[in-house]
Amino acid sequence: MAAVAMDPLEVLRARKADEHPPAIEGDRVVFPDGTALPAGAPTALVGDKGGERYTLGDLAFYLINIAAGLGKYNLAATKAKRRRLTFLDGKLLQKYLKGEVTTHNQIQLKGSAGVVGAGGAAAGAAGVDLIGLGAMSASAVLAESRPMVDRNSVLMCSRKDFNPVLQLLSSLRKEDDAHERRRADEAKKALHADRQKKMSSHQGRFERGSNMQEFENQLGDRGQLEQLGIKQAAGGLLYSSKGKGAEDGRRSAAHDAQRRDRERHRREREHAGDRRHKSEQRKLGAAGQRGGSEGGG
Repeated sequence: MAAVAMDPLEVLRARKADEHPPAIEGDRVVFPDGTALPAGAPTALVGDKGGERYTLGDLAFYLINIAAGLGKYNLAATKAKRRRLTFLDGKLLQKYLKGEVTTHNQIQLKGSAGVVGAGGAAAGAAGVDLIGLGAMSASAVLAESRPMVDRNSVLMCSRKDFNPVLQLLSSLRKEDDAHERRRADEAKKALHADRQKKMSSHQGRFERGSNMQEFENQLGDRGQLEQLGIKQAAGGLLYSSKGKGAEDGRRSAAHDAQRRDRERHRREREHAGDRRHKSEQRKLGAAGQRGGSEGGG
């Protein structure tokens, strides 16, 4: 079987070392399945201070002790004379093992040590023997490894600037908001104009025209206007006694006559009532006088 080149850092990710940390036995790092690698094998993870590669033993020691807290890990690393991972390097290691980061300027996989052979032994680029891996094919490694290409890993990938995309989305949102405001303003203006037009048309129904030409445009014949009793005057339009104007005048006169008759009858009734009342008062007064004279006699 053809050999598959793998960095010890990739082996940690493939074996999910963040969930199941390997053990350190002497100068070897032993995984839960029995796979053993040299603890001194350099990995692709480069420190942010100095640029020196971390060894597999350094990373394994970090994964074993970081659960107790950063302070206890630093103390244990000092006692064990292990190189300590900085806070940022530790976070980068955890993100890489979880699949949140696939590439980084501190992860230099190309040309790094670690060649896993098909027969269980392999030689690293730096001359380090990687023993005990057994027959591990590329398909087996991919089957055990985490999915790296997903939305979160892409978004959290370093050296990716999404500010232009966010600015584009913001500008598009502003354009949409401006367009909606313009549409709302146009609708309000159209509604206001329609209301004004209706109000003016209703008001014109109760206003007399001041121009004979307007009536001619509407009716089409000046003679028809004259039949209705409308003629042009200096102050506007006058309504003559002919036609509809005369009929309206007659109706108004009849109404006034009826009102005057009702008022006259009302006054006559009131006057007659007053006379009857006075007559009764006189009769009562005369009867009282007669009664008094008879009593005195």
